[in-house]
Amino acid sequence: MGEQTDEDFLCDLDRIFDDYGAGIWHIAKLMDPVLAKIPENYNEAMMSLCKEGKDPLTFASLWYSLFRTDQRPAIQKINVPFLYIMPEKGLYSMVTADFIRENVKGSFKLEKDFPGTTHLILMERPREVAKCIKNFMEKGA
Repeated sequence: MGEQTDEDFLCDLDRIFDDYGAGIWHIAKLMDPVLAKIPENYNEAMMSLCKEGKDPLTFASLWYSLFRTDQRPAIQKINVPFLYIMPEKGLYSMVTADFIRENVKGSFKLEKDFPGTTHLILMERPREVAKCIKNFMEKGA
């Protein structure tokens, strides 16, 4: 990942507004490529599940902020220790992690030894992530 273009982003927003379930299912497969291996005959059920309990405008605004909100000024204001937990196949590239490392005022620690993980790392490896967070909080960066 980390290679989405502006055109991809706009197509994703179109998907969300044209058919919310289909749009969310498409994005879910971007976040976790393993989902793309689910047989096509399950697509309708998965699209239906993707709609449950989610507000289309909220999700669209989250997706929008991912691509269009410039967080660089905010990152430069961070003056506390910063832990960046990076999955093997995340939505963001090392360019993002490096930018944060170079611009936070506090210390920076990168944890990235999580083979087979995606942007959904908190669900995929909850114990390992919790252990990293606990160690970080106890020892700092």
